[in-house]
Amino acid sequence: MILSNSSSVKREIIPSGSYPARCISMIDIGTILTEYQGQKKSRTLIRLKFELPTLTKVFNPEKGEQPYVIERQFTKSLHEKSTLLPFLNNWRGKALTQDDCQAFDLSKLLGAECMLSIVHNSVGDKTYANIGGISTLPKGLECPSQFNHSFIWDYNDNYNPDAITTVNDLVPSWLQETIKSSSEWRMKNGINAETISDNDMNNDEPNDLPF
Repeated sequence: MILSNSSSVKREIIPSGSYPARCISMIDIGTILTEYQGQKKSRTLIRLKFELPTLTKVFNPEKGEQPYVIERQFTKSLHEKSTLLPFLNNWRGKALTQDDCQAFDLSKLLGAECMLSIVHNSVGDKTYANIGGISTLPKGLECPSQFNHSFIWDYNDNYNPDAITTVNDLVPSWLQETIKSSSEWRMKNGINAETISDNDMNNDEPNDLPF
């Protein structure tokens, strides 16, 4: 019985390049404890998922060809130094005003088209596909009709605790556990939300996920 730290399963990733895409999922993860370079801090996170309808593959023979999907996680903030603000500005093709940033309804972009730039990043001996940039869809270029159903989940207008546990395709188990460790989830469910222990942290986040 020979053991190894390598996997015999080859993990395919999205080829680098630019692709028409469409936002199919928005999930408000909530406020969780994160650690970076030895420093712990609370961050309120959201996660956006996009499908790439021009790049398809048979992931499940019973379902036939399906588009690749890719996600990106952001701190839930439109501060001028945030990562999310320029991402939205590039997506919309125009900058959000200061008034917009006071109360911008992100759900209006669910189902919206865009052009995504997919880049490859290496960590150790593994290579991951990530969203490197976003822009409006160029004139004359069409994005095929949406394939997957839209999904939105938050702690206010779209709060449904059963949704994140019954739709595993949209909310995998590792993400469910991260959501359930958030302060918002705990308060909604009558759990002490004052402190979040190290055991509640979940850093095992995949990058590109075939739907």
